[in-house]
Amino acid sequence: MTAIVSLIVLNSKAEDIVIYKKGSTELPKDTSEKPIDIHVDEPSKELSLVFNKSIEVRTIISGPKGVIFNDDINGNSNTTVNINLSGSGEGDYDVLLIDNSGNVTDSSFYISETNY
Repeated sequence: MTAIVSLIVLNSKAEDIVIYKKGSTELPKDTSEKPIDIHVDEPSKELSLVFNKSIEVRTIISGPKGVIFNDDINGNSNTTVNINLSGSGEGDYDVLLIDNSGNVTDSSFYISETNY
């Protein structure tokens, strides 16, 4: 008697999913919102800091030509601060945000000189 055995291997992937109550605008208790989102618009060479809560931060932006911006920004909740980077050159940029409690947020990005 001959037996045929087949083996099926399935790849599985797991990820955390945050479940929101329908119609709710509040984040679940175990989810923390970032105080500031950092966005870069490469074609316009503009950096946007989107404040999700009222916070004051020391903002340091450096690029291929050195420090471009170094100042305190007092952002109110739901406001956006735009910083023009045109003329600062092609290359790598670093953003460092430090709040009054010493918490640090940083980001890096690349801007090319290509005009769209």
